[in-house]
Amino acid sequence: MFNYLKAEIYRIFKKRSFYILMILAAVSYIAINFIMNNDGYNAETLMMTTGVLVQLGTIILGIFIFTTVYNDDFNSKSMQAIIGYGIKRNKLVIFKIITTAIMSVIVFTLLSIIFFVNLKLLNMSLSSDNLRAIASLVTSNIVKILVISAIAGIFSFFYQKAVPGTIVFVLAISQVLDMFLSTILGLNSVISLIGDRRELVLGSVLSNFEEIIYTGNIEIIPIAAIIIYFLGAILITMFTFKNRELEF
Repeated sequence: MFNYLKAEIYRIFKKRSFYILMILAAVSYIAINFIMNNDGYNAETLMMTTGVLVQLGTIILGIFIFTTVYNDDFNSKSMQAIIGYGIKRNKLVIFKIITTAIMSVIVFTLLSIIFFVNLKLLNMSLSSDNLRAIASLVTSNIVKILVISAIAGIFSFFYQKAVPGTIVFVLAISQVLDMFLSTILGLNSVISLIGDRRELVLGSVLSNFEEIIYTGNIEIIPIAAIIIYFLGAILITMFTFKNRELEF
């Protein structure tokens, strides 16, 4: 297990695109803040700017993480070789989730460093509320990438191709699927049948989860929903991939 994860992380860190993406993120963030820096630019406006840029960055970096962790093996057909070496399919699903978690933590740790470097360059200080908001933003976006990767992984493993999983990931992380599902669940006929269940849509659940981290007030439904989304996606992937014939 350790050797496989080590090899996966090493493979990703050998990619030039990873370093280019992080450098672009750092330069873009610092440049935008310096352009906006004026007499009215304070910690609160910095936090608002950072929140918007992190949401955009999560989409871009999330797509990079997912395609790198999941799709490289399918594109190169190395998945068959990995299984041929004796790694069980269920373990492979778990390994991909763990690799995604590790890469998400690494990426958002680097983004946090960029944030504090920028803070130093602007000669600003943050309140404890601001720091708690940053912590909740980082944590919730790591969870977002992890859960959406698990859901999109169902389609990557089932079809053993990069495109289906990538399409689902992009639609989910850009909240297109959330808007579609919220529209369906918001119909009067649907509400009269099952009640208003829009709070259970993934985007709404993740927003509530971020609020839970920030306030510290535990709410069972959002946390339980995230666990169900995450574990449910993993179990579905294992079940559907277990007996699939490998494509060469």
